[in-house]
Amino acid sequence: MAVDFDGGMHREKISSYHSPKKLYKNENSLNGLNDALNEETVKCAVQQNDMEIVIETGDELTTKLKGANINRLPKLYKPRDLLFSIFSTCLFVADFVSDILLALQYYNESNILLFQLTVTFIVAPSIFSFIINCVWNYMVYVEESEKKDLEIRIPKKLLFLRIFFSLIQLGRLFRNLEYMYYMVLSWKWKGTNLETRVRLRAMEEKRDACILGLVDGFLESAMQLLLQLYLAFHHNLPATFLRVVTLSLSLAGTSWIHTAFYRHSRNIDITKHKMGIRISFVYWLCVLAELSPRFLLLASFGAYFMPWCFILPSTHFLLMMTVHIYTNPELYGMCCCKAGKFLFLVLCSYINIFCFINVTGGKTFKKRLMFYILFYIENIVMVALSWYKTQMNQSYLVYTLLIAPVGFVCHMLFLLLYYKLFHPNNRTYL
Repeated sequence: MAVDFDGGMHREKISSYHSPKKLYKNENSLNGLNDALNEETVKCAVQQNDMEIVIETGDELTTKLKGANINRLPKLYKPRDLLFSIFSTCLFVADFVSDILLALQYYNESNILLFQLTVTFIVAPSIFSFIINCVWNYMVYVEESEKKDLEIRIPKKLLFLRIFFSLIQLGRLFRNLEYMYYMVLSWKWKGTNLETRVRLRAMEEKRDACILGLVDGFLESAMQLLLQLYLAFHHNLPATFLRVVTLSLSLAGTSWIHTAFYRHSRNIDITKHKMGIRISFVYWLCVLAELSPRFLLLASFGAYFMPWCFILPSTHFLLMMTVHIYTNPELYGMCCCKAGKFLFLVLCSYINIFCFINVTGGKTFKKRLMFYILFYIENIVMVALSWYKTQMNQSYLVYTLLIAPVGFVCHMLFLLLYYKLFHPNNRTYL
């Protein structure tokens, strides 16, 4: 029931298509809130257990709408969401298999050092991800054991399966399958009392899969991509078909992981318009154009300036971590405890070495602008130093001098295309 500012009580249906600002201005049924709300809505959070919406507007208003008849919260999943997840899963499997095939190729060619390095960059991130999964699932187990409603508990067998698949480096794949299972189940139980609960569960599984995707993707795929580019620069390796496919899949997979996380973060926020498949594809092209020259420059910088190459990314990481701690983002729907929040900010700061990721919420234009000024200043420095160093070795000079500026131009064009034509606020493209 919602408290009417005229003193009455009423039950209202809230649309997930509008931000609170637009909602209270457009819905005649909430005229009581229209005068009380100011122009800037600070935050809007959704809690699963009691389906509570909390809307805060500075110090002027805090109101709770408990038991409201919430329209499409969580959202009604569509077949395209299933196709999106299937594509993500296939891309992950293809990337993982290609890394193994490349390692076997090194072994068959008696390049033992390259074989050992490739295997190390597959296994080490997987071990780290496995540890994170174990800690995460233990926290889930403790939380679930405190619940009184046996029906909504996560079975111990399921927690065990999550840990087992993480051990064999398929933890993210398993969580994606969980998400798809509950998505299909929500269609089966549509119109029943269990529909909302199942959709909430699917939303949680997708959130976990996206976070695990960030961990696995930017630890395994990104580092594997950096390693193979570094080896290509340092050892002047030929561009074989398998090497090109492996590099392409790692780059595409890392970019897609970032896009999937951004899409999910936006789609679970009831204050924002939803992100469709076409919009996601355009945003993926933005991330792809952003990451491509960055990986190339970091790899060439490492090949020619070892060990000094670690100074720039380390400084960038510390700066981003300082900014994240200072801004103290809320991270609604992502992290519930302080330790989890800190670790998530560490992960985001690490990702910021390669690309922009917004964790503070709200409008991102100014944040993107400040980040990209620093980002491309660093790229220019690496281009200049790599060009100077490669005067004695012309093999990969063309890649450094061509892909970096072309990537910058493509990145700016795709960003302009995204924000001017395909942004979710332009509802023509939903």
